Amino acid sequence: MNSQFLAVRCSRRALLASGCGLLAAACGRFGAADLATPSMNSAAATYPRHDLLIDAPTLLAQIDDPALRILDCSRRGDYRAGHIPGARHIWWQDTIEINNPVYGMVVGRTGRDVLIRTADIHPDSNVVVYDRSGGVFAARLLWMLQGDSFFNVRLLDGGLQAWHAAGGRLATAEPPDGNGRLTPVSNEEILAHAHDILARLGEPGLLLLDTRTTSERVETWRHTLRQGSIPGSLHLPRNQFLTPGPAPILLRPDDLHARLRAAGAPADLSDSEVIVYGLHGTLAALPWLALTALGAGKVRVYDGSWAEWGASSELPITPLEG
Repeated sequence: MNSQFLAVRCSRRALLASGCGLLAAACGRFGAADLATPSMNSAAATYPRHDLLIDAPTLLAQIDDPALRILDCSRRGDYRAGHIPGARHIWWQDTIEINNPVYGMVVGRTGRDVLIRTADIHPDSNVVVYDRSGGVFAARLLWMLQGDSFFNVRLLDGGLQAWHAAGGRLATAEPPDGNGRLTPVSNEEILAHAHDILARLGEPGLLLLDTRTTSERVETWRHTLRQGSIPGSLHLPRNQFLTPGPAPILLRPDDLHARLRAAGAPADLSDSEVIVYGLHGTLAALPWLALTALGAGKVRVYDGSWAEWGASSELPITPLEG
């Protein structure tokens, strides 16, 4: 593979001008005054890997656990307007490596250590992550922590909306500065790279899942991205992993299985290897979490995602139909 691929560039300015607008539209903006009342019929306990999820009533019962670390991945202004008591703020943009030419790639070691310290995470911590956007950004933080082999972290199913509906109060007081520290061990089992995928295109048993929304699939970031998909990909937008409406709770497992089958996936994923990608790596984390919780054999995030693949003329694509 020549230097043209290695020099793939995806303009951060183009993303901030257009991509973030897409995120705001797709994920919604929820402040403390906008909290809707979701169905409390949480799917968390019904997933085979329910250790990745927690529902609001369970979190309410554990709120006084001294080992609990709650992390709010919403906008700073929304966090200040009201958050789960004791929650610290971790902005999703801080999980991105600003010096990487491909937008959305996970932050490097120094940046991760800063986030862990800010979040006050220690080896014996019980971490819960949430946001107001269906778990899109909180799942990215969970995936990042698992990439350091820290596994005692769960996503609050339904986010702040579910907490509000369960009778949880909101706070505006912010905890003192954290002093967290972990000894990370790299977990490459949940990460995929472009060269891995390129070498394995068409391989039986490998399922590539494009989780971009309809609008993201035609996004070009000011003509820096091609329109298409990785050859052989199935398509299931990430918003199809959630129940509709203002209360973004994960689908129940049977419903998610049905949507995956309709997209072309096998009925039994327990022996499958799935690589998920989105417009950029951050947006692939929620589908990764849902598929992992569903019991798929091996699930990885292609961190470069379409921000890398779509920008490189060295990598093959299947044009979009129509």
